[in-house]
Amino acid sequence: HSAYQMAKAWKIPYLCSTHSLGKRKRDNALRMNEGTPEELDAKYNFTVRIEHEQRALDNADRYCPLTIEEGEYMAEAYGIPKDKIRVTNNGVIEPDFWPENEAEAAALKKEIGLGPDDVPILLIARVDPRKGQAQLIEAAPEVIRRVKERSGRNVKILFVAWVDTPYAKKLEARVEELGIRDSVIYLPPVLNKEIPKYFWASAAYSLSSTYDIFPIVMLEAMASGLPIVATKNGGPSEVLTPGEDGYLVETTNKEELADALVKVVGDEDERKRLGANAHQKVVERYTWPKIAERCMSIYRELVPEG
Repeated sequence: HSAYQMAKAWKIPYLCSTHSLGKRKRDNALRMNEGTPEELDAKYNFTVRIEHEQRALDNADRYCPLTIEEGEYMAEAYGIPKDKIRVTNNGVIEPDFWPENEAEAAALKKEIGLGPDDVPILLIARVDPRKGQAQLIEAAPEVIRRVKERSGRNVKILFVAWVDTPYAKKLEARVEELGIRDSVIYLPPVLNKEIPKYFWASAAYSLSSTYDIFPIVMLEAMASGLPIVATKNGGPSEVLTPGEDGYLVETTNKEELADALVKVVGDEDERKRLGANAHQKVVERYTWPKIAERCMSIYRELVPEG
């Protein structure tokens, strides 16, 4: 809203981009039974947030959502004109992730106890019902069994950014119930500069969240040459091409998730093919210079050169 006020005072065009939207966040919280509307409003102040969002959106000259689907939602839920929507994705600093630093990857594998026959599946996210740890845990026994039968290798699940919370304890108890504790590695939060080596040490990335608008971790994994198995809700469905650079699965279907992960980590040649394609897609579409040029094209619409 403050950006709109400055644009109005200076008589210049105003562009509006969103990280997340209050109406969608509230609807998702209600759908996941996180509380009543009154409880959620007391916790997140949704009423005030949505009011400010609406005012900011009502006065923008262009709208820059991260995905096509997000733009459609903005138009429907907030009543913005579709002809002013210009999708502008996130980007990634590709040289930070490619090529792989083999020495750092080897050192990390040794540090966390990965052996030469281990095949790690990575998930980096806060421990939260929306971030997909539970979905990966439920699919893990089948993945572990089938990959072992197919290739003789041991699947390991790497959870990065694990912290001690009631929800984390609930997930840990489920891991014990399923008898897969020896296949799960819990790792604490790490600095951003340390993240690339976790991709390099892994064989695939599981983006099993219930909804993600356009997660940068997806681009980071792809830039590192990792194939991704992602749920269909949100941005990944607009980025990944199933069978080309990863796979898309239904959010609550653990069998689909398991099948896709087995395809990726159970066949070394397939894993390398998918990963190489994922990296190439980032180079062609999602580096920051390419995203910056898209932004400049929108500015040129509103402030023509000369």
